[in-house]
This record gives sequence, C-alpha cells and structure tokens, in this order.
Amino acid sequence: MANKYKNEIVYFFLVTFFTVIYGAEGDIPLDEFYSKLKFVLPVDNLLRGLIFMFLVFIILSLIHMLYGYDSGENTKSHEFLSGIKDGFISELKRIGFTRFRPKPGWFIVVSIVSATMIYYIWSLLISGVKINIYHLFILFLFLSPGALAEEVLFRYAIFKELMEYRVNLFLAYILPAVLFGFMHFYQNVNDSPEVSALVTFFSALIYQYLYESSEWSIYPSWFLHSFHNAIIVFTLHKM
Repeated sequence: MANKYKNEIVYFFLVTFFTVIYGAEGDIPLDEFYSKLKFVLPVDNLLRGLIFMFLVFIILSLIHMLYGYDSGENTKSHEFLSGIKDGFISELKRIGFTRFRPKPGWFIVVSIVSATMIYYIWSLLISGVKINIYHLFILFLFLSPGALAEEVLFRYAIFKELMEYRVNLFLAYILPAVLFGFMHFYQNVNDSPEVSALVTFFSALIYQYLYESSEWSIYPSWFLHSFHNAIIVFTLHKM
C-alpha cells in the first residue's frame, strides 16, 4: 500500500514538473509566433511539431510505465528491451488510439459544441470576416501535432490517471482543467490573458468529457482541440 502511494506521488510530481516545463516553452505570445506563419506549410515546422509530439509521448509513457497506475505490467517477466517495446504498444492503446464507443451523453455534448461552433463561424461571416477554407485546413494540420501532445499530457497523463485512482469526480475534472487554463495564460488573447485561461478551462472540461465518454478514445478530443485551435488562430489574425 505504501509503495502504491509512493508511486502515485512520484508519478504526479514528475508529470506536474513536465507540465511546468511544457508551459514555460509556450511563453512567446501567439501574435509574435504566428505572425511568421505562411500558408505554404513549411516542412521543417511540421517536422518540429511531430518531433515534439513524439517526445511528449515517449517521456510520459516512460513515466507511466515506471510509476503510473498498474505500472510494471509490461516489464515483469520480459527481457528489458522486449518489455519496453510491449510497454510502448500498451501505452498507445491506453492513450486511446482505438475505435471509440460513445456513451449516449456524448452525442448531446457534440451536438451542442457543433451548434456553438457553427453559430460562431456564422457570426464571423455576417461581421464581414472572409473565411478561407484552405487556410483553416492548413492551420488544422499545422496545429494538430501540438494538440495531440496536449491531449496526451492533460487528458491521458493527468485526467485519466486521476480517474483510475478514483479521485473525487469533481476534483478529477477541475484540477486538470485549471492546470490546462493556467498553461494557456500566456496567450494574451485580445490583451486579456484571463480570457484565454477561462476559455481553455471550459474547453478542457469538454475535451475531458469527450475523452471519458468515448471509452477513452483520444480521437474526438484531439480532433475538436485541433479544430478549436485553428478557429482561434484564424480569428485572431483574420487570415
């Protein structure tokens, strides 16, 4: 029992430490970062995003295999390298690269979110903002590796782990969402970082519910997160 709590403390300490480092990486305001983004997608930018995504996966997978819920399952009775390989394969399944099986409430939330986004896009159109589908698609592609890295970090490594340790449901939902909002405080949306933090807090609650209610499939929250980021960046810079 003592070893279980020791592993739990070490796990969340390491994940929190990694999250702080991850957040520090995002100190550059979006205006400065995306002002240099061209819509002929630079291969090196996409490669950097993919490499960053894989680094997040590898680091968090190793932390989970060593200290997370049911840690050691894939390394007991195997040779070291074989155990590590099996562990990474298991991590891919645990993260949620599987077919999703949505619960009834999932469709209600998706319908509300879809209606909200349609209304928002419609409001942009009637306000005179020209929406370029190609630009949106490029942004979606460009931002999806980073969105996946955040889904693995906040939804899998923190939220799902809290749920598996049977932490109070309210705290399991609120704590990762607060952390997610705090990590986006730097974005300075319309000179109001508080708005950025608040928007990302409520977005995190939706992503977490989609993740849990799809029986831990990462695809719905990843897709919505990527699309949401693309819409925000597009709107901020009127591309």
